[in-house]
Amino acid sequence: MSIVKGKFDKLIELLNTDTLVWARHSGVPFIICSFDKSTCGSINKVVDDLTKALRNYSVRVINIEEVIFRILEKEELLEPAIAAEKENAFDVVENIKELILEGIRSEFIAVANELGPKGRILVTRLGGMPIYFRFISLLSFLEGKVDIPVVFFYPGTQQKNVSFMLDEFDDSALRALKV
Repeated sequence: MSIVKGKFDKLIELLNTDTLVWARHSGVPFIICSFDKSTCGSINKVVDDLTKALRNYSVRVINIEEVIFRILEKEELLEPAIAAEKENAFDVVENIKELILEGIRSEFIAVANELGPKGRILVTRLGGMPIYFRFISLLSFLEGKVDIPVVFFYPGTQQKNVSFMLDEFDDSALRALKV
């Protein structure tokens, strides 16, 4: 198992209760579970095992990479997004970024509302987000709008109050509980 046994057990302890005392600490029901990027391939097994362990809750897995591609395809922006990336066309990228952020936000809110208070959301493939798309932006957008626990499986490391996506990109000021 790519996530040490202690982290897995801690996630079960945090998620397998209706009393989310831990969420009062940060004010948000979000958990960041970091893991070494070299073990990405085994995260699906961890997510499956966690889903089975949360028997009293409705669990939904959101693959952030699939959501982004679905948004770009729906808006017929996949080819322009690729071209903008290649050309470093930051004005185009900025417009696409806002569209993606709004689409992801809408997806999370819809899933949370569908699941209700007995729901749990597990988010995978965060490393697939475009480089210009800061993880902190997503968390800020969801704050106050998603009230059920959300676990973000984060490929990277954490040091005190700073998280490093893929061990390179600084996502400081994340208020989520870090496991």
